[in-house]
Formats: sequence, C-alpha cells, structure tokens
Amino acid sequence: MGIFYKKIIRPVMFGLDAETAHEIGIESLRVGLSPAFARQIAAGRYNSELGPIDLFGLRFKNPLGVAAGFDKNGVVVNQLAATGFGFVEV
Repeated sequence: MGIFYKKIIRPVMFGLDAETAHEIGIESLRVGLSPAFARQIAAGRYNSELGPIDLFGLRFKNPLGVAAGFDKNGVVVNQLAATGFGFVEV
C-alpha cells in the first residue's frame, strides 16, 4: 500500500489544482472508499503516540482533525470520522 501511494496516488494528487484534488477526495469518500482503505493510506502519516488530548472541556482521541470547509456540504462526515481523525468540523 505504501509504495502504491508514494509512486502513483501522491504524485497524481499533488499534480492537480487544489479544487480538483478536493473534489476527487470528497467523491472518493462518498462513493465508497472504505474507512479501512483510507486508514491504510493514512497509516504512515499518523503517530499513535500522540494519543488523546483534552482541550476546551472536550476529549479528542488525537489532536489531528479535519477543518471546517473540507466537507462543505456535510456529504462525507461519517467517512471522515471513520478514518481516525480526532475531530471533524462540519
């Protein structure tokens, strides 16, 4: 999985303009990019040693999250939450 991501997915996605890459990401999640597959892709990016964090009276499972605006229409909230982010803003 790591080589496929590094050699194919990453170069293609980084070669696209930002809005096109964003739409591809949203659509991929919407049509069924499974959370397990997304977790595998992200596995090399998340350090589980970060662990839970308490802020503003809330407990997050980790400090990595998705900012408001990524899923502007609330189409893939559950898919984003299932990929392991500590929080998803919609």
